[in-house]
Amino acid sequence: MSATTGYFVAGDSWLHRRNPLTKLLGLGLVLLAAFLLPPVVLPVLLLLVVVSLDRVEAVLRRMSASSDLGMLFDPGHSIDASLYGFARTLRACLQVDECIVVLQQGRAGGPCLYMMDGSSAVPRSGAHLDAHLADALLALPAERAVLFSRGIFSRSAPRCRAYDHGTLEPRPEPSDSLVALGHLLEAKSFVSVPLRSRSQGLGRVYLLSHRRRLAKRHARNLAHLAAQAGPLIENMQLVEQLARSVATQERRRISRDLHDGTVQPYIGLKLGLEALRRRLAPEAPLAGELDELVRMAADGISQLRSYVGTLSQPQPGRAAQESLVHGLRQQVENFSQFYDIGGTLSADQEIVVPAKLYDEILYIVREGLSNIRRHTAARRASVTLRREAGRLRIEIANDNAAEGLAPFHPRSIAERAHELGGRVAVELRPGRESVVAVQVPF
Repeated sequence: MSATTGYFVAGDSWLHRRNPLTKLLGLGLVLLAAFLLPPVVLPVLLLLVVVSLDRVEAVLRRMSASSDLGMLFDPGHSIDASLYGFARTLRACLQVDECIVVLQQGRAGGPCLYMMDGSSAVPRSGAHLDAHLADALLALPAERAVLFSRGIFSRSAPRCRAYDHGTLEPRPEPSDSLVALGHLLEAKSFVSVPLRSRSQGLGRVYLLSHRRRLAKRHARNLAHLAAQAGPLIENMQLVEQLARSVATQERRRISRDLHDGTVQPYIGLKLGLEALRRRLAPEAPLAGELDELVRMAADGISQLRSYVGTLSQPQPGRAAQESLVHGLRQQVENFSQFYDIGGTLSADQEIVVPAKLYDEILYIVREGLSNIRRHTAARRASVTLRREAGRLRIEIANDNAAEGLAPFHPRSIAERAHELGGRVAVELRPGRESVVAVQVPF
């Protein structure tokens, strides 16, 4: 979004003042009329000037949005950021209260919604729609632009119009569907046009007004901009699909390398420990410690095989959501048993997350605990998990930070957090407690 933020700020302020070109044009016409026309004609002319200037500004706003679409849908941005930028631009340029973009296929494979209503916060990804809401928003015919306005009075019939999305010629309107959509969207008036690429339908765009009735010109302007945006959105989807395909092939290559270069030596180590254990008498002083090393090696091999399998291909039988508290509790308990460092997990509630986020957070915590074991003399470690304001916060702390601890940055943890859209901070608290605090969107 960084490349488009400046445009949005400038675009919003531009809309809140009359464009200098139209201001000069209007002033010139008024002065000319004051000198040349009789007083009785002047009010009529002034009214015509105001209407004409509004039309000129509408054209200029549409041209401004059109010229900026290429920048909005730059393949260097994520498709989510581009679609939120598109919705914000439409809302500002067409002067409505809300803009909603609905895609039939979002990044996760299902219907996805992008809404801008004037709030300053912009989500990092689109909202996934349940089947009922998706069916309602995508049910209109793919070739129709529609216009709905509630009646002026409570008992008045609503105005329902349908047009061909390309020519805007009138077509039979699905009145019942439009009335139902009006109730669902809780709007006084709305316009919707299809979002199409060169070969297929991609979804729909909605403009909502809660204060005034929208007109056919809103449908015309929206259809013009949506027609330009459709192919750009399809191009971005194709680029993301290609990137995912390349990433999948790279993960499979890494999986093979890990299997041959890392898992096999671990297996050899385990076999060697087992052979050494068999040579010892059951009552030998080192027998118990060797048994523990064998178990640790077996657990390490199991984790590596699981990771390698996850890299090479998705797990079809795996649940889409995982209990993060349960997974972290097992991880902390294993850490305490293996390394004789007291570990605790604190969570104020059960937290269920998508499987991919579950894996990433487990890797972050595992790396944080490993850093405590390798770089400190701590006897206690703690992991704290909580949700706060749409984010997930994970704190990994130990009780034995060195005196005069120099600032450090856990690179691996920071890279994983950044890929999730989050951030990392390292804190030194009273009592020589150092804390790695990770926040990720959730």
